[in-house]
Amino acid sequence: MDTTKKEYTPISCATYDDIIRYVTHKAPVTMTLEADGTTETKDVLVTDVYTKESVEYMTTGDGDTYRLDQIRSIQGEGVS
Repeated sequence: MDTTKKEYTPISCATYDDIIRYVTHKAPVTMTLEADGTTETKDVLVTDVYTKESVEYMTTGDGDTYRLDQIRSIQGEGVS
């Protein structure tokens, strides 16, 4: 998915905490992501979460990087 520059909208602290828990426990998750009008659902292993230039990102086991505000659901639960 493209991570083109648009204003970043922070995710909720609860969702961020969930993502950190998945990283810590090395738990695979199903995520629905949306970027540039395209939605895709992926099974991923989140390996890292970081901030760069005030935007939060996650890296997956397959080497892809996503902005956290692209996440629409994790494990079937909507993200706010």
